[in-house]
Amino acid sequence: MIFIDTILKSREQLSEEYSYAEFIDFIDLSFWSKDFGRRLNPYYPYGDIPIPYDSGCMKACCVESVWQGLKVFEEADVDKDVFQLYQPNELERVQYEKGNLLGFRRGVYGHDILTYEEAYRGIYVKTYKWMIENHAKDIIDSIREIHEKTTIVLLDVNTNYFEGTLGHCLSHAYLVKAYTLGLPPFEDVFEVKDEHHYMTNGRRSWDVVTKKRVPKEIIFHNDKQMSIDFY
Repeated sequence: MIFIDTILKSREQLSEEYSYAEFIDFIDLSFWSKDFGRRLNPYYPYGDIPIPYDSGCMKACCVESVWQGLKVFEEADVDKDVFQLYQPNELERVQYEKGNLLGFRRGVYGHDILTYEEAYRGIYVKTYKWMIENHAKDIIDSIREIHEKTTIVLLDVNTNYFEGTLGHCLSHAYLVKAYTLGLPPFEDVFEVKDEHHYMTNGRRSWDVVTKKRVPKEIIFHNDKQMSIDFY
């Protein structure tokens, strides 16, 4: 099982709440974490995150800088300077400074403005997936290995989410869980393969085929980055 909980609880409180689990592993996904899970945080500064619906010339520092930089307010449009920021206290573009949030620009120079839900589906989720597959797939693989042996609790500041639903209520901790297990919106990261079991009985032998759901192998198109279709 994989659970999501808040980093604001003490480890003593968390251990008590999950005391029913025989084996348990807490993974801190917060920006300030000293755990390997920090590399899955949307603020982690990888430095080469593609801007959705862009020609590829412009890159952002992190996933969150893409999300914040493409915001459109009543009194402010796309802020390209934000693409190079990653500190949480620097990135937040708040409404009271720039008027009401109108939506998200579909690309740096795009004409269309996406709603929050459209942007979450078309920008945030896909950019986060790109980050995992280009920079943090080894972390997901480690979490999958741990998950085979023990209960996991993913810790983050924001824990609001509904499984199977996209929208502002989804925490990135849920996206980690979803990618690890192949849940919405990442059902496509798993595939079903035939698993062969060769049986023998005296001189007789036969092949028993069962279906097994396994993570897809990621095929990179060059030595540096995997391309992504934001459309």
